Amino acid sequence: MSATGTSATPESAVQLLAEALKGIEERDALAAWIDWSRLDAMPARQREVVKRLVHGERVDAIAAAMFLSRSTVRNHLSAAFRQCGVHTQGELVRLFMRPAYQPVKLSA
Repeated sequence: MSATGTSATPESAVQLLAEALKGIEERDALAAWIDWSRLDAMPARQREVVKRLVHGERVDAIAAAMFLSRSTVRNHLSAAFRQCGVHTQGELVRLFMRPAYQPVKLSA
């Protein structure tokens, strides 16, 4: 449940991320926090769709910008879900938003 009392959907999570990113003047400032290495095995168009999603674009906007149908964009995302072992757009975005550097927990 969200603060408004409604269940959050993956699309709303992506939309919230997109709104948060609007405040960043340079998207390149985010580069240090995005691990793009998972994209290496993806075909070029699929890779572009995933990058645009991670940067906060919605399916309709991705389709228009890349001159693709919405269903083609969804097909690219479905293939990316399978390759990355996730099931939703929100999970895919979170996967790429993890910092490349993961601190090691030290036992006490």
